[in-house]
Amino acid sequence: MSYQVLARKWRPKNFSELVGQTHVMQALSNALEQQRVHHAYLFTGTRGVGKTTIARIFAKALNCEQGPTAHPCGQCSACVAIDQGRFVDLIEVDAASRTKVEDTREILDNVQYAPTQGRFKVYLIDEVHMLSKSSFNALLKTLEEPPPHVKFLLATTEPHKLPITVLSRCLQFNLLRLTTVQLEQHLAMILGAEQIEFESGALALIAKAADGSARDALSLLDQAIAYCAGQLSQQAVQAMLGLVSPQQVQEVLNVLQTGEAGALKTLLVNLAAMGVDYLALLNQLLASFHQLAQTQFLGEALDSGDLTTTQLQDWAAQIDPAKLQVWYQIGLRAQQDIRLAPDLRMGFEMMLLRMFAFKPSDVTVTPTSAPVSESVAQSGRGHHRASKALTHSPQDQASKPASPPTAMQVVGLEQSRPSMPSRPSTDLDAFPALKARVARAQQRQVMAEEPLAAPVPAEQRETINLVASVPAPAPTLAPVDTKPMMPVSEPVAPAMEHTADLASWVAMIEQLQLTGMTLALAQQACWTQRTDQAWWIALAQVQLQANNEVAWQNLQKRVHEKISPDISLHKVNEPWQGLTPAQVLQDHKQQQESQWTEALATSSVVQAFETTLGMTRLPSSIKVNYLST
Repeated sequence: MSYQVLARKWRPKNFSELVGQTHVMQALSNALEQQRVHHAYLFTGTRGVGKTTIARIFAKALNCEQGPTAHPCGQCSACVAIDQGRFVDLIEVDAASRTKVEDTREILDNVQYAPTQGRFKVYLIDEVHMLSKSSFNALLKTLEEPPPHVKFLLATTEPHKLPITVLSRCLQFNLLRLTTVQLEQHLAMILGAEQIEFESGALALIAKAADGSARDALSLLDQAIAYCAGQLSQQAVQAMLGLVSPQQVQEVLNVLQTGEAGALKTLLVNLAAMGVDYLALLNQLLASFHQLAQTQFLGEALDSGDLTTTQLQDWAAQIDPAKLQVWYQIGLRAQQDIRLAPDLRMGFEMMLLRMFAFKPSDVTVTPTSAPVSESVAQSGRGHHRASKALTHSPQDQASKPASPPTAMQVVGLEQSRPSMPSRPSTDLDAFPALKARVARAQQRQVMAEEPLAAPVPAEQRETINLVASVPAPAPTLAPVDTKPMMPVSEPVAPAMEHTADLASWVAMIEQLQLTGMTLALAQQACWTQRTDQAWWIALAQVQLQANNEVAWQNLQKRVHEKISPDISLHKVNEPWQGLTPAQVLQDHKQQQESQWTEALATSSVVQAFETTLGMTRLPSSIKVNYLST
């Protein structure tokens, strides 16, 4: 019984039958049509993408009796001889088995002779990177100036191993990996011609396993036809490739999303009872994470996988993007750690436990004052005011890490700074520049609105002096106009209004408890107007250009959950011109680092280290890290 494998039976015979590689086909066809054929070509690319096939088609196009032509007839003696592998003027050399310089010299000795049967003598050297250095040196002169009747076609999977002197003498074409869609269509065409029934899901699995190689895909197709007895089903191909069922991947995703320990325990017991391939399950789980991330940010997955389009949309809406990124990173790390575990099951189970234990960690705002009142949160009217200065005992400062400034601290009262902080300061004087702007704006407002006071009688001066010794209450901020601002071009608001909006907006961020990209969006934005039913929010220029709809929808969702489902969010077309929470946080951090640098420079302990031990202090190494408590 004589059987020819599909990879050889369906090898393309002309350029029109090639799968992909249109950039190579177009360049070679134009060169043939214009009679501008170079004397040396180098085809590079991974295995099974058509390097040798294109070289043979090109040799056929050069020696066709109707040519040279980009469309060889396939019927003349030269074309038939090349297809059958018996054309004497097509010399195929396997460089992997003929690496010595003597073999190369033998080839070069025959270059000078005219072709026997065809128009050109074509030397096809496969895996040319395997030649020795001496062989390359012997080939250089002939490769640069061959006889007119000689063409060199070189093929390799590792072009970086070739000497630059060889690369400079050739026209190089890099062949691309085939996409899964191209492979699926090619396999479907072949199965239709072979009259074999198949399921589209089975072809998708084979195309994905081929990893861009047409030869690998056809070899797997041969194996699948034999395994499935002539009828390809997705379940059978999945078993042949050793893949895990999509249902198991979906069960893992469901357990991770719900976060229930009981469901995780049941899942681990079931996986162990089924004897699942943990490495295969891990790889498919990572592929599903990749598809979900694409769906969240791009709107759809670019490749097919274990989840359908509907499932991807549902999961993408349920899973927090930041949490998904943490899962993916843990899974990537597990690919290394799982091989170091006592057994694969233990490594996989520890990976799932890590996904349960670790959560996305962002810079969070820790409230140090009274929470936002429910009436202000729901109505959106008015602003928070600092009623008194907050003080911390030395024990509290030593036991708690530094936290970012809160909304109260943005417009708080002045408080003295310690000469040597035990932790990065979180006092209410964290933003002097911001408070100065508030004070100046209020002072201008008071001077403009109130008349000059009359002279104080002498009998009241003593009482006034006593009252003056008591600290004045914190300045209050004027309420923000609740009239909605239309998203049109308007002049920049005064500094006081920006500051007031910023303080209330920071307080609202604390109330919403945002994380991930949603927190980043809110920290680079501020509301301009708000009512009981609508908020108008202006984004910073960078966020306005990014146009992150996912983060905007998540912000809308958190507002509905934490504040009121009746509130709608509206974007202002113009960028926010005032300070943002992100800028305030960065300024505060720089101030803290400056305080620490100054304090350490005057510390007797540090000076003793420098004097006694000859150490050198590096101010640039001082960093303030905000830790969530």
